[in-house]
Amino acid sequence: MQTFLKLDIRGASHARKMTFSIENFPAGVRVDAKKLAEFMERRAPGRDKLSTARRETDEVVFTSGLNDGITTGATICGEIASRDMRPSDYGAERTIPRPGHADFGQWIEMGRIPTGGGKNSGRLTAPLCAAGALCLEYLAWRGIFVQAQIVALGNAVCGKDEDYEKEILKARNAGDSIGGMVGCTISGLPPALGGPLFDGLETDISAAVFGIPGVKGIVFGDVLGCEFIGTTPGSKYNDQFSVKDNGLVWTDTNQQGGIMGGRTYGKPVCFTVAMRPTPTVFVEQDSVDLATMKPAKLSMKGRHDPCIVRRAVPVIEAVTAFAVMDALLAAEAERSGICLTLTGKTLEEDIEQYRRPRSSRRCLRRRRHGACRVCSRSGASATAARSRAMKRRG
Repeated sequence: MQTFLKLDIRGASHARKMTFSIENFPAGVRVDAKKLAEFMERRAPGRDKLSTARRETDEVVFTSGLNDGITTGATICGEIASRDMRPSDYGAERTIPRPGHADFGQWIEMGRIPTGGGKNSGRLTAPLCAAGALCLEYLAWRGIFVQAQIVALGNAVCGKDEDYEKEILKARNAGDSIGGMVGCTISGLPPALGGPLFDGLETDISAAVFGIPGVKGIVFGDVLGCEFIGTTPGSKYNDQFSVKDNGLVWTDTNQQGGIMGGRTYGKPVCFTVAMRPTPTVFVEQDSVDLATMKPAKLSMKGRHDPCIVRRAVPVIEAVTAFAVMDALLAAEAERSGICLTLTGKTLEEDIEQYRRPRSSRRCLRRRRHGACRVCSRSGASATAARSRAMKRRG
């Protein structure tokens, strides 16, 4: 995680603002302000009766790294203000830890329980989304797309929106909460991205996804494939290879979710994320008053999500985009002897070249024509060359 790109998130549930910074983000990427606002709106609180009543604009203000909406190559810094805070809702919770929450660990670490969960709050997923939205823009320019959706919520599996809404309302009316599962697919990735053991793309994506509060598991492969993995023999689970008429090595199935041995193999990467029920509930629970070390009852009040799954969908897209972009840039920086540079005369030709199936190999231009006009330039990396090409085309 964060091999090439460096992401830093600061803030807390009831801080006046949260900040984020991204180092080593390529220059020349145009940030669509409208798309960014729409993406942030998907995660924002207080938008309907199924989420917390806390209302925040979640407007992203960039303080460096962009010039007229285009990344400059310098560290990108941004901030998001918080205005609708109510610390008074937490009262006795400052000495009585909420079951299932980070309160007890923070008490041991800091000697106190911050209101709203402090730095462990889901509120910190707002700057995560802001940073991830920039990565989604970059990946889309390269023909790579990340899309997530709910696949299970409560007793509703692969249902319609109204089925999920009924499950959430049922939990909310009982003063309780509910969890679910989110499926995510990454299309357009080149083959052989990743590596063995700790360098695997599964490792990078999993580390990023587990940075989201409330995530309890991740499985790569077909949606809800845990049972399938445990009951299917290897001869049925394996994705068998074939050769297409155009010479492309292919698999007709995608049981392993687009990754074998830590590396992509040309199929879409897909995985399912398990989200726990929101730990903050209104049902009375047993706890301990850490100030007196005596048993205590805890019944929460205030504004809380009865289900975090719906608002977690764009967050999963955001952190996945960050992990994938980081893996791409890190791979290209390490393999300076391999030319993945696009050589079209126009942006449209570049995009067509990139989307055309290919594997990582020595530059064909050098082999066929003696020298590649990019490789011959003092070993310039693909990232730097692409950045120069973008600047030339405005």
